[in-house]
Order: sequence, then structure tokens, then C-alpha cells
Amino acid sequence: MLMLCLAVGMGGGLWWQDRLNARPSGDIAERVIAEGVSYARYTLLGPTPVMIHVVQVNLMDPAIRVITTRPDPLSPRAHAGLRTSDFLSGYGAVAAINGSFFEPFWSESPWDYYPKEGDPVDIFGIGISEGRLYATNTVPWPVFSVDASRAWIRRDGPVAGARCALSGQTMLVENGEAVVTKAGGARQPRTAVALDAKGTTLYLVVVDGRQKGYSEGLTLFGFADLLAGMDIDCALNMDGGGSSTMVVTDGGEARVMNAPFHTRIPMRERPVATHIGIRRNQGAPATANRSR
Repeated sequence: MLMLCLAVGMGGGLWWQDRLNARPSGDIAERVIAEGVSYARYTLLGPTPVMIHVVQVNLMDPAIRVITTRPDPLSPRAHAGLRTSDFLSGYGAVAAINGSFFEPFWSESPWDYYPKEGDPVDIFGIGISEGRLYATNTVPWPVFSVDASRAWIRRDGPVAGARCALSGQTMLVENGEAVVTKAGGARQPRTAVALDAKGTTLYLVVVDGRQKGYSEGLTLFGFADLLAGMDIDCALNMDGGGSSTMVVTDGGEARVMNAPFHTRIPMRERPVATHIGIRRNQGAPATANRSR
């Protein structure tokens, strides 16, 4: 019995070390994902290190198309739980992040959590996919939306004629200034969508957290301050915590670029309700405009 316990313990330790080793290194990294789409990683050093991942998208490129998760006609709720890497592969995207907040949700242990893959979930706020409005939850949250020619982040709902739209919980940056005023709160993994001052560049931003000595996350105040220093005009906070995930295509395969921390397990992806993706479609016009 003693030998069995030792073997199980050693096996568990090796498995955990493999998970830790699979996390991205703290080295600065930059790469082109596809024409008009690039990725960068860097670390804020200090007593509480923070890993930051940014996908930058040229919305002036006529082949770039922003997409969001379609509602699931087979689910009793609007969506069925889906990992971000599966969204990227299934939708033919070159880059993707997790999207809006959703319910039901719980995370009690590595075995007791919801949603699992395929479990029915609803989103908070607005949901538009492929021009169809399918969710109108009445929470008065700001909305990221894209029409035939522009991307928008607005407090008063999606732009008319939006092809896709998702609500986020909190405006982080407006007119180039951080608008989160309370400096307290817990450090957490974070996800945001943002536009630059010229309105021609989209940023998908993920911050890793909850991993002591590797990346401990940011408060909402710290996240807003970080984004305001990135030549960003407006930014919207999306679902974070164990949901925060960034995936890109690498040789035709989905590659997780950050270190998601679902059910306290590093590099474990959480199935979520919605996603924001970037796809290259020849002849699809796209430009962008600043928040209004």
C-alpha cells in the first residue's frame, strides 16, 4: 500500500510539473499570425509578475472579418459550453479569445464545475452573430459590436446593422483615459477588447493570473491603467478569471498562447458561452471607428 501511494504521489507530481512546464515562458515574444494579425507577449516585472498577451488586428485590411459564436440551435439555452481552441478550429479563425459573461456557472473542484463541454448556458447582455440578434438580457452593460464597415465600443448598445456584438461588464478606457476609479479589488486573470485612438486597430488582450510567482493577474484598476498606456482609445472588460484564454492558429492547429487557470489547474481551458474571433475572408470589407 505504501509503495502504491508513493507511485500515485510521484505520478501526480510529474503530471503537475508537466502542466507548469507547458505554460509560456516569461520571455518577450512577437510573431505574425496571419496578414494583418500579430501576437505579442511581455511580462510586467516586480514583486507580483504579470504575463500579458496581445493580438493586434488591422481592421483596415479588407480580408479581416471579426466573428462571434453562433447560438446553438440544439441547446435549451442560447449556447453550449465550448473551449476557445475548439471555437477557433470550428470557425476557421486565426485568433480568438473568450467573450461575454454567462450563467449558470460554478467552479468548486477539478471535477465539480459548470459548464462542461456542451452544457447549456446563457450570456449576460447583448448577443448578435451573423447579423442575428439572439440575446437581449437587460443588464445595462457596454457593447462591442461590428457592422459592415466599423468596430465600435459603446455604452448605449450595439451599432445599428451590427453583424456581431457581445456585451462586456465594465468600460476600462474611454478617450484614452482609464475610467476605473477604485484601486482596490483582487488581482485576477483578465480579458479585454479594445480599439486604438485612430480607430483602425483592434486589440484582443488577455492577462494571466492566480499563479503565484508566474503571473498573479491585475485588478480592474490596474488593467485599465495598463490598457490606457498602450495607445488605446477605448477598452471593454470581458469575462475573466478561469475563462481568460487566447488561442491562435499555428501550422493549421489551435495553439493556446496564454496560461489559462481553470479549476486551479494551469493550462486547462474552460468551456465558455461565447468567443471573439478573427478570420481572413477575401473581399470582406472592414474598417473601424472609435468609441462614441
